[in-house]
Amino acid sequence: SPGFTLMYSLLEYEVRRSPMTFGKQMLAAISDADRAVLSDQTILEQFIDAASECFAQGVDGLVRDAKVLYRAWSFDVRAIDRVVHFWQGIDDRLVPHEINHRVAQAMPKAVWHPVSPGGHFIAVTLAREILSFARRVIEG
Repeated sequence: SPGFTLMYSLLEYEVRRSPMTFGKQMLAAISDADRAVLSDQTILEQFIDAASECFAQGVDGLVRDAKVLYRAWSFDVRAIDRVVHFWQGIDDRLVPHEINHRVAQAMPKAVWHPVSPGGHFIAVTLAREILSFARRVIEG
């Protein structure tokens, strides 16, 4: 917990001190696929605004999320007996694809959709395709 608190406190400080510097630092740290997404100034500004909003109440919420993500869960994902689709950019440098792939492999009916090239922001680049797929699944 102290490690998560420190990490998120540093991010909060940077976002609040200089949002555009934070944006530039993110651009330097992410994959080429994600840099292409954030090269759109409007999307970059929306990302920075969203990052700022994450810290509107401080770092406690993000620390709690990280604790839940990285501890043993109170349920067994192997018991989830329904189809769950995972889309993940293989070049995601913010959430390594191995994390979600491991969860998907444990679920008996999970469908893994690796996106290459693709980074953290595939929900932006593939929004139409993913939502269209979801609609087809829902409509049967």
